[in-house]
Amino acid sequence: MKAKLLSIVIPSYNMEAYIGRCVSSLLSLEQTELAKTEIIVVNDGSKDNTSKIVHIYQERFPDIVKVIDKENGNYGSCVNCGLASAQGKYIKILDADDWFDADAYATFVQRLQVLDVDLVVTDVNQVDAEGLVTNATHFCGTYDGIKSSLKPEMGYWPMHSLCYRTEMLREHRYEQTSGISYTDTEWAIIPLLYVKQFSFVPVTLYQYFVGRYGQTMDAAVLFNRRTHLIKTLTKCIDWINMEHSKKLVTPYIEGRINMTVSFLYFTLLVDNKGNACPELVEFDKYLERNASFAYRHLDKDVMSEASQFHFVRAWRKNNYNMPEMPLFCRCRAFLHRCKIHVIWLWETKVGHRPQ
Repeated sequence: MKAKLLSIVIPSYNMEAYIGRCVSSLLSLEQTELAKTEIIVVNDGSKDNTSKIVHIYQERFPDIVKVIDKENGNYGSCVNCGLASAQGKYIKILDADDWFDADAYATFVQRLQVLDVDLVVTDVNQVDAEGLVTNATHFCGTYDGIKSSLKPEMGYWPMHSLCYRTEMLREHRYEQTSGISYTDTEWAIIPLLYVKQFSFVPVTLYQYFVGRYGQTMDAAVLFNRRTHLIKTLTKCIDWINMEHSKKLVTPYIEGRINMTVSFLYFTLLVDNKGNACPELVEFDKYLERNASFAYRHLDKDVMSEASQFHFVRAWRKNNYNMPEMPLFCRCRAFLHRCKIHVIWLWETKVGHRPQ
């Protein structure tokens, strides 16, 4: 078997409605380029026809598609299984309800052939159920060449943008937490500690599908699984502290932690409308002891831009209970809503009226 350049791991659980689109998008390459890739579909104990569908692909493309059927162990266990099996120089994760853009994919594989770095970064589209791009995230910008320093101004990359050198992950015994959700956060933080050289490939490769019922980024789902994200962040911080003496922790790594922690707090304190959340209280005390940079960051970051109300600061001062927003903050929020409404009226009723 020829050496593989790229391994694409697809964690899959009950994805019969989407897995065909996902895998088909990876088979769009010219034959010579396709032969350099391998598609590893990890079927996580699906109860629908996911396994049946991907086995058909394996029969048609036995040198390209590999199916691993396993008992249910959640997302991280699929990543671990795929990493253990991967033969490619590089490895990338693709969720089963997402896909790659065909043209970007061809360019990406061509560029990988001339690179020898620990990390390759690409751009991401967010696509809704009607196929419309609702958000285009461009991290690559005008960056070119090989870089050796992660900087916050480069943006904080999600899992969808990242492609790692496989041996780098194995050398540092990277293993993702099994049995819980949100472990893609580990994929987007922990390996960055060991990246010595990286490169941008300015193509919008990953097409991230939004709007599917039950997605983990839905606020209600996140609240129900809040302990999962807390556990994932705790692992990332513990791993960072373990490596601190090696001077691998940089402002970029801390900033990536801060971004995810802020998202967690805003969701649980604001979207959850201030309901009691004892798990967040314990996590906040953990941050104070183990990640003071994140603890301090939250005091000024988690706020309402409209009202200028600092939710975390108020929550902490009120014995971990969310107080009522002060009157002047409510007035600010009200005026902000009025301003938005006036702009909407002007644009729809006046700005676009027939002449």
